[in-house]
Amino acid sequence: MIRWAGHGVTRVAHVLNAANTRVLTFRELCTHHPNLVGRGATRDRVRRMFDGITANLRGWHRTLAAGPRPEVQRDQFRHTRTGQLLRARQAARPADAAVPAWVCETEPQTGAIRVTDEPASLPADASQSELCPVICLACSDDDESVTDEETVTDDEDPHVAGQGEAGAHLGRAASVLAEKAGAFRHAALSPQGAPPVPDPRLF
Repeated sequence: MIRWAGHGVTRVAHVLNAANTRVLTFRELCTHHPNLVGRGATRDRVRRMFDGITANLRGWHRTLAAGPRPEVQRDQFRHTRTGQLLRARQAARPADAAVPAWVCETEPQTGAIRVTDEPASLPADASQSELCPVICLACSDDDESVTDEETVTDDEDPHVAGQGEAGAHLGRAASVLAEKAGAFRHAALSPQGAPPVPDPRLF
């Protein structure tokens, strides 16, 4: 084993193919690590040890053939198997069974999404949830929205010609819409289970 470590072969991944889906053949090992294999008696010893490694990994051939599991990435929006929409707070690591997430609220008629501060747990294995493609409607907390007062110029008077009540009503409506836009900062590109539609802003 010291010889193997000296040639950089210290992990199972070092005796797998490039896709990590099967164990190398001995011929492939010779190609990948010619200095490790060597010649004569050294080659015979390496071959016997490699046969033992191959035998130990034989029970894992189906798992290896399936390939590495897809893992959840940070900030992804994903539907759980119960239909709940979550946003991952961090990327999954190989040893993780789950990652922390935030519960999301969705507006069915528009697909708008609000990320709440309610914590949740999301399976690290991406195959156990469904990706929800989204567009970002307001990606920065530093975005400045123009207030109603800022839109009024010196020549504009919302109270002229008896329109004060209507102006106040419109102002309240604009305030509600602005508040909603500040909360629902993302939108789904398609309903759950349907293919995503192109981002209309790219047309």
